[in-house]
Amino acid sequence: MKLAIFTIEFAIGLKKLIVLYNTEKIIISGRIYRYKEYVEKELLEKVYATGNFYRDKNIIVFSDYYEDSSLIGAALFPIVDILF
Repeated sequence: MKLAIFTIEFAIGLKKLIVLYNTEKIIISGRIYRYKEYVEKELLEKVYATGNFYRDKNIIVFSDYYEDSSLIGAALFPIVDILF
């Protein structure tokens, strides 16, 4: 029951982010990745429900780096600063 409520509320938040900021990609990672198999299908169905006007259905993706994506991103900051 709690997971269903979370999924609905998370989908509402994602819709608002997409519309408000006109994002090209939203990458979901961190602890929520543990529950990907339980949440992904229902979450994407709710976000991409009919009546929504998004560019394409690949805006929301789950990270392939599991819970380490934030750590990897933070580690890349100094490298990016040196290169650019």
